[in-house]
Amino acid sequence: MTTDTPNPKHDNIPSKRLSRRNRLTALCGAIVLVLLVIGGIVIHQHSITHKVDSDQGDEYLEGRKYEAIVWITSDGYLPSTLRIHRDTVVFWENHDKTKHRIMFTPGEKQPLNFDQTHDISSDQQYGARFMSDGTYHYHDLLNQKLNGTIIVSGN
Repeated sequence: MTTDTPNPKHDNIPSKRLSRRNRLTALCGAIVLVLLVIGGIVIHQHSITHKVDSDQGDEYLEGRKYEAIVWITSDGYLPSTLRIHRDTVVFWENHDKTKHRIMFTPGEKQPLNFDQTHDISSDQQYGARFMSDGTYHYHDLLNQKLNGTIIVSGN
């Protein structure tokens, strides 16, 4: 003979397992969410702040729409040709053990307020804002075999 009366001992077992499973799922979800938030903050901070080793002033680099990074290596610039939008700040980041100095070709287009006497030491950056369309040719004054080009076009 079967009865419809609930048995408290047996009815609680499945709900406890489900509850533990839900808690574990919620905990894993919370950990993933925290990691995503922390990762997003770190990526966001890296994209808007740079340790710029320069005397350009913060107001020069603030309010930019776009930015790009060119790596300086012993073998050259990566990328050696960069296409960007107008109002982009390009950072040269030195991944070499020796210092480098970016020099734009005399008599050709020059970026705004760029100090061509500034050395970029190892693990440092230096930035320039490009406000005008055109092609900008540059080289390393301390290592003449390193050449690069920046092509700027409208927004």
